[in-house]
Parts: sequence; structure tokens; C-alpha cells
Amino acid sequence: MHELQAVSSSHLLQLLASLSFFQEVPERERKELLNFLGQGVRLLSYRMGEFLIRQQDAKEKSFFILLSGQASVVKSGSSMPLAQLQTGECFGEVSFLTDRPRISNVIVHAPELPRDTALRTLLEEILGMPLVERAQDNPALVMCLDREVLPKLSVSLRNQLKSRIIAQMAGRLNDMNERITHVTGQTPLLSEEGDFDDLVNKAAGQESLSLSPEEQEFFKDQLIGRLIQVMDEMNVQLTHMGSE
Repeated sequence: MHELQAVSSSHLLQLLASLSFFQEVPERERKELLNFLGQGVRLLSYRMGEFLIRQQDAKEKSFFILLSGQASVVKSGSSMPLAQLQTGECFGEVSFLTDRPRISNVIVHAPELPRDTALRTLLEEILGMPLVERAQDNPALVMCLDREVLPKLSVSLRNQLKSRIIAQMAGRLNDMNERITHVTGQTPLLSEEGDFDDLVNKAAGQESLSLSPEEQEFFKDQLIGRLIQVMDEMNVQLTHMGSE
């Protein structure tokens, strides 16, 4: 792992605007986030096979956004990845938002070389090195938000980040639901029967609510808590399937 220093804000803004995670985040909030570089927000590069997160780590509670590269989410002792992460996706949100120890490992894969020449040049400027044809020789690029920076962000930016987290968590739950159903022939066993579809619908309709920014954040926090609970239950079932 290597922390990048003195990176051009204009180059970073260009890169963020190209990523799915940030496409619906207004430029004002993207600029606010970059104002915290070196003050709770860091840019990190990782090589293939390095651990971004280690299961049961109770000290490191940062939130990550994959700016370039791929990674796998894997439970210790399981042969089945819980998720495959692509450029523009986030991870580490559970510990970041709840202060819990890490619940899984996240391991870097070799990034694919961008086909877009402009994007490749932009990444080379940010990384300060040329990208090569052998994918395994290129580093993954990650934005890391330390847990302590969250209350320092504006409520508008916090809501934007939490909206993106909710959308990605709901998508992962759908994937996990399909995998469990495909392997077992049954829908996942949840503590609250019939709750899954309602939960996903709430996640999809979160932005349509007419609430104050503070009320929106409260609603999002409650929804994230329930999404984490369901994800925990599905993770147990997937881990059991992977160990069989």
C-alpha cells in the first residue's frame, strides 16, 4: 500500500465525475470531499493480492471507494467470494458507519488497462507512473475516508454518500438473494419474513421522500441499519454454503 501525495484536484475531479459512485453527486459536494484530502480523506494505491481490509480488524474503520481496479470480498475459511467489486464501487461501509470490527476480507485484483486513452492518461497523471499492458503490474487506486471525518462533512455530502451506500448495498443484497436461491432452491431465511422486497423498495425510493436534510439522514441511517442486519444474515448463509 502506498499513499499518494500532492495529487492535482482538477485531475481527481475529472476521475470522480467518470465513476458511477459519484455521477449523481453534485460537483459542489465532490469538491467539498476533496477539500479533506490529507485531513481524513486519503488516496491509496495497492498491488494485486494485497489486503485492503482484513476480517476481524477492530482498529481500522475506514470507508473505501474503488477508483480504479477490482477486488474480492471473501470470508476467512470460505472458498466462495461474497462479492466481486468493480471500479466505482464502495466497501467497508459497515465498520465505517457502525464502528464494528471488519466482517470480511477484501483483496485486490489486477486492474484492467483502461481502453479509453484519456482515462488511461488521467490515471497515469494521478498515480505518477505509466500503466503497462500486464494487468498484474498496475496498481489499484482507492479513495479512503477515515471514520473521524464523517461528522466534519456537511449534512448534504453525508446524505449523498449514504444514498450511494444504500444503493450499492441494495444491489449486493439482490445478488446475494439470487445466489442463495439458485444454490438452495429456496429464498434466504431472514429474521423478518417477507421483509426483503419491502426493504429493497425502500432503498430504491429513498430520494423521493419530502424531508429536511436532517430527517433524510435519520431515515437513511435507519435504512442502512436494517440493510446491514439482512446482509449479516445472508452472509452467514453464503459462508455456510462456501464451506460445504
